[in-house]
Amino acid sequence: MGMHAEFENAVIAVSQMSFADTSSPEINTHEVNSRYLGGLLAAYDLSSDHRLLQKAIEVGDMLYAAFDTPNRMPIIYWDLHRAARQEEQIAEEIVSASELGSFILEFTRLSQITGDQKYYDAAQRVMAALERHQDSTKLTGVWPVVLNPRT
Repeated sequence: MGMHAEFENAVIAVSQMSFADTSSPEINTHEVNSRYLGGLLAAYDLSSDHRLLQKAIEVGDMLYAAFDTPNRMPIIYWDLHRAARQEEQIAEEIVSASELGSFILEFTRLSQITGDQKYYDAAQRVMAALERHQDSTKLTGVWPVVLNPRT
Protein backbone atom coordinates (compact mmCIF):
# COMPACT_ATOMS: atom_id res chain seq x y z
CA MET A 1 0.00 0.00 0.00
CA GLY A 2 3.02 2.25 0.17
CA MET A 3 2.26 3.75 3.58
CA HIS A 4 5.84 3.46 4.79
CA ALA A 5 5.97 6.92 6.42
CA GLU A 6 2.72 6.31 8.26
CA PHE A 7 3.94 2.92 9.43
CA GLU A 8 7.20 4.42 10.69
CA ASN A 9 5.24 7.09 12.59
CA ALA A 10 3.09 4.38 14.16
CA VAL A 11 6.16 2.35 15.16
CA ILE A 12 7.72 5.43 16.76
CA ALA A 13 4.50 6.12 18.68
CA VAL A 14 4.20 2.52 19.87
CA SER A 15 7.86 2.33 20.87
CA GLN A 16 7.33 5.35 23.14
CA MET A 17 4.29 3.84 24.90
CA SER A 18 4.52 2.42 28.38
CA PHE A 19 2.22 -0.52 28.82
CA ALA A 20 2.94 -0.51 32.55
CA ASP A 21 1.00 2.73 33.00
CA THR A 22 -2.76 2.42 33.16
CA SER A 23 -5.53 4.45 34.70
CA SER A 24 -7.49 1.28 35.40
CA PRO A 25 -6.31 -0.91 38.26
CA GLU A 26 -7.62 -4.02 36.53
CA ILE A 27 -6.86 -5.14 32.99
CA ASN A 28 -8.54 -7.76 30.86
CA THR A 29 -5.58 -9.96 29.96
CA HIS A 30 -7.52 -11.69 27.18
CA GLU A 31 -8.13 -8.36 25.41
CA VAL A 32 -4.57 -7.11 25.95
CA ASN A 33 -3.22 -10.41 24.65
CA SER A 34 -5.31 -10.60 21.50
CA ARG A 35 -5.27 -6.91 20.59
CA TYR A 36 -1.93 -5.57 21.80
CA LEU A 37 0.35 -8.60 21.81
CA GLY A 38 -1.28 -10.10 18.73
CA GLY A 39 -1.06 -6.79 16.87
CA LEU A 40 2.57 -6.24 17.82
CA LEU A 41 3.53 -9.76 16.77
CA ALA A 42 1.71 -9.45 13.45
CA ALA A 43 3.33 -6.08 12.75
CA TYR A 44 6.73 -7.51 13.65
CA ASP A 45 6.19 -10.55 11.42
CA LEU A 46 5.35 -8.23 8.51
CA SER A 47 8.14 -5.71 9.08
CA SER A 48 10.92 -7.40 11.10
CA ASP A 49 11.19 -4.10 13.01
CA HIS A 50 12.85 -4.97 16.31
CA ARG A 51 11.20 -2.02 18.09
CA LEU A 52 7.91 -3.88 17.68
CA LEU A 53 9.45 -7.08 19.00
CA GLN A 54 10.75 -5.24 22.07
CA LYS A 55 7.24 -3.94 22.79
CA ALA A 56 5.80 -7.42 22.19
CA ILE A 57 8.24 -8.81 24.76
CA GLU A 58 7.27 -6.03 27.19
CA VAL A 59 3.57 -6.86 26.82
CA GLY A 60 4.26 -10.60 26.86
CA ASP A 61 6.21 -10.32 30.11
CA MET A 62 3.42 -8.27 31.68
CA LEU A 63 0.85 -10.88 30.65
CA TYR A 64 3.10 -13.72 31.75
CA ALA A 65 2.98 -12.29 35.27
CA ALA A 66 -0.80 -12.90 35.22
CA PHE A 67 0.03 -16.64 35.20
CA ASP A 68 1.58 -16.29 38.68
CA THR A 69 -1.29 -18.08 40.42
CA PRO A 70 -1.42 -21.18 42.63
CA ASN A 71 -2.31 -23.40 39.65
CA ARG A 72 -0.32 -21.33 37.12
CA MET A 73 -3.37 -20.49 35.01
CA PRO A 74 -3.86 -16.89 33.88
CA ILE A 75 -6.03 -14.38 35.65
CA ILE A 76 -8.38 -12.88 33.07
CA TYR A 77 -9.19 -9.77 35.13
CA TRP A 78 -5.78 -9.01 36.60
CA ASP A 79 -5.27 -6.30 39.22
CA LEU A 80 -1.98 -4.57 38.43
CA HIS A 81 -1.88 -2.75 41.77
CA ARG A 82 -2.25 -6.00 43.73
CA ALA A 83 0.44 -7.55 41.56
CA ALA A 84 2.77 -4.62 42.27
CA ARG A 85 2.22 -5.18 46.00
CA GLN A 86 2.95 -8.89 45.42
CA GLU A 87 -0.47 -9.89 46.71
CA GLU A 88 -1.68 -13.31 45.63
CA GLN A 89 -4.35 -13.39 42.98
CA ILE A 90 -6.32 -16.46 42.03
CA ALA A 91 -7.65 -17.38 38.59
CA GLU A 92 -11.40 -17.02 38.21
CA GLU A 93 -13.57 -20.10 38.69
CA ILE A 94 -15.50 -19.63 35.46
CA VAL A 95 -13.98 -18.24 32.25
CA SER A 96 -14.81 -18.66 28.61
CA ALA A 97 -12.73 -21.13 26.66
CA SER A 98 -11.90 -18.36 24.19
CA GLU A 99 -10.49 -16.14 26.96
CA LEU A 100 -8.08 -18.89 27.96
CA GLY A 101 -7.47 -20.14 24.46
CA SER A 102 -6.44 -16.76 23.12
CA PHE A 103 -3.11 -17.06 24.94
CA ILE A 104 -2.10 -20.14 22.94
CA LEU A 105 -1.44 -18.46 19.59
CA GLU A 106 0.29 -15.30 20.79
CA PHE A 107 2.41 -16.94 23.48
CA THR A 108 3.48 -19.74 21.13
CA ARG A 109 4.50 -17.22 18.47
CA LEU A 110 6.36 -15.09 21.00
CA SER A 111 8.33 -18.18 22.06
CA GLN A 112 9.14 -18.98 18.44
CA ILE A 113 10.44 -15.48 17.75
CA THR A 114 12.37 -14.95 20.98
CA GLY A 115 13.49 -18.50 21.70
CA ASP A 116 12.23 -18.03 25.28
CA GLN A 117 10.26 -21.15 26.21
CA LYS A 118 8.50 -19.58 29.20
CA TYR A 119 5.75 -18.23 26.93
CA TYR A 120 5.21 -21.62 25.29
CA ASP A 121 5.17 -23.30 28.69
CA ALA A 122 2.34 -20.96 29.72
CA ALA A 123 0.50 -21.67 26.47
CA GLN A 124 0.96 -25.39 27.02
CA ARG A 125 -0.69 -25.15 30.45
CA VAL A 126 -3.71 -23.52 28.81
CA MET A 127 -3.78 -26.23 26.14
CA ALA A 128 -3.66 -28.90 28.84
CA ALA A 129 -6.59 -27.28 30.67
CA LEU A 130 -8.62 -27.20 27.47
CA GLU A 131 -7.72 -30.82 26.78
CA ARG A 132 -8.92 -31.86 30.25
CA HIS A 133 -12.31 -30.28 29.51
CA GLN A 134 -12.55 -31.46 25.91
CA ASP A 135 -14.66 -34.53 26.63
CA SER A 136 -16.94 -32.87 29.18
CA THR A 137 -19.56 -31.86 26.61
CA LYS A 138 -22.32 -33.93 25.05
CA LEU A 139 -20.54 -33.72 21.71
CA THR A 140 -17.15 -35.34 22.24
CA GLY A 141 -14.26 -33.21 21.06
CA VAL A 142 -16.13 -29.90 21.23
CA TRP A 143 -14.92 -27.71 24.05
CA PRO A 144 -17.39 -26.22 26.48
CA VAL A 145 -18.15 -22.51 26.21
CA VAL A 146 -17.00 -21.92 29.79
CA LEU A 147 -14.72 -23.87 32.06
CA ASN A 148 -13.07 -23.73 35.44
CA PRO A 149 -9.32 -23.18 34.98
CA ARG A 150 -8.73 -24.06 38.63
CA THR A 151 -9.53 -27.73 37.95
